Amino acid sequence: MLFAWLFKMKKNRPLSNINFLIPANLNIDEVILKNSFAFKGNNLKRHKLLFVCDYIIKARIAQRKEMNDKDTDYAEISSRNLNKILHDHSKYLNFLLKAGVIETDNYFILGEKCKGFRFKYKYSGTGLKQVLLDNFQFKRAIQRDRERRKQESKKSTWGYGYLTKWWDDNKLHIDAKGACLWIDNYTDSKIQDIKNDEAIKYKLKPILNAKDTAIDFQQKVYSLNEGNHYYKFVGDNHRFYNPITNIKRELRNFLTYDGEQLVSIDLKNSQPYLSIAFFKKEFWSNADSLGENLNLKYLNKEIYNDIRRKEEYNNIITLVSSLENYAPIDSDVNNYISQVVAGTFYEYIQLHFQSIYPKKFDSREKVKKEVLTILFIKPQAGIFYSPCQTFKVHFSTPYELYTTIKSVQYNYLPIILQRIESFLMIDIICKKITEINSEIPLFTIHDSIITTVGNEGLIEAIMKNELEYYIGYKPTLKIEYLRSSESSKKSSLSLSYNELKPSNYNHL
Repeated sequence: MLFAWLFKMKKNRPLSNINFLIPANLNIDEVILKNSFAFKGNNLKRHKLLFVCDYIIKARIAQRKEMNDKDTDYAEISSRNLNKILHDHSKYLNFLLKAGVIETDNYFILGEKCKGFRFKYKYSGTGLKQVLLDNFQFKRAIQRDRERRKQESKKSTWGYGYLTKWWDDNKLHIDAKGACLWIDNYTDSKIQDIKNDEAIKYKLKPILNAKDTAIDFQQKVYSLNEGNHYYKFVGDNHRFYNPITNIKRELRNFLTYDGEQLVSIDLKNSQPYLSIAFFKKEFWSNADSLGENLNLKYLNKEIYNDIRRKEEYNNIITLVSSLENYAPIDSDVNNYISQVVAGTFYEYIQLHFQSIYPKKFDSREKVKKEVLTILFIKPQAGIFYSPCQTFKVHFSTPYELYTTIKSVQYNYLPIILQRIESFLMIDIICKKITEINSEIPLFTIHDSIITTVGNEGLIEAIMKNELEYYIGYKPTLKIEYLRSSESSKKSSLSLSYNELKPSNYNHL
């Protein structure tokens, strides 16, 4: 009886308010009234329409930086995740499409890309408003989903308390006023550039997209100070996503931890650098433990077994063996490695590619974007993409190796590289830092670590030591003081390279 009473009390206790975010000029009641013919036999609910609108907005906010990198304003919507709350979500999406509220790119690839959605431009650039959810049952369904996601997050991060505790103590803070002022100034400058660019014939679309981008960045800024941060390891690459992995780099300058200034230690040209591991035969060996060398089987057994079963595996072993047995000083592989290790790889690419493709390689950011395209493009598409063929002229052996890996499955290359990155940065380096000093705050953004000023010397030494041990070459690191001021100083904890010993993580 007591248990039943407690269960009933828990079930019926008041739920916290839930507000939906929708475009400021979207009147959902007016949309329903004008399109009532579409309701016949569908029994659509107003609060479910609002939920779908909110879902698209939240997806857009979460993906904004990635969307800008891909030059798209369509946010990808996962039907599987949406279905966990709203089983008949498709009819609500279809209603909003027919009513002219949203539109879709209608582009879907199983296991690779979800369909993208965006609001029509009449609802763009107008800001957002909150609408209170007034349906108790649906509110409970959303609360259950939030609890489920928390449990998934907790499960995915089990054993990584040395990483998650810095999020749980809610001491990371962002100067919202300063960040939003920067966003406003950045957006004004962006819009002015659009207006002045004679190559842009229709200016309304990019201007509205710039305004929506500003809105999304501001929402991210505000959410950072609300606490209850959501973080999770995701996918076969085991990447750690948290509230600062997908915000614009410049906005990180407004972050502090417990009032202290932060500093970022980045691995330069990380993907090309980590790919050096592929040139060792041991990486492709049938080893069950880590040993002194990285190996794919240890990092991702499923991908290793899949590659091992295919004929491409023999091609990889033959290619890598030839490199070990015969690698002249002036070979394309040695040139590739020397440029990557020196941290001049992107500069080399720009020097040799810009004269051929002026608009694609005229800035470092564009060069980085193009290099990732060259590395990760489907093998068939690479044949017709001219920069790929130019890359092949300069680095024929690395290009052949990457193409062979992608021939098994084209997304294996980025997955493997990101898995190496996650393993080294989080399982090796962050764990080592914590073992030496558990009081050092650690915030990771894939290939970089953010900490408080004063700890950068120690972290730099550990990163250099561990990365050289596992990759075989010293990395090039970049130290950047966030919101740098005259008080910035080098770490008194700075250790020499030889004072640190590589970790042994066979027990992981």
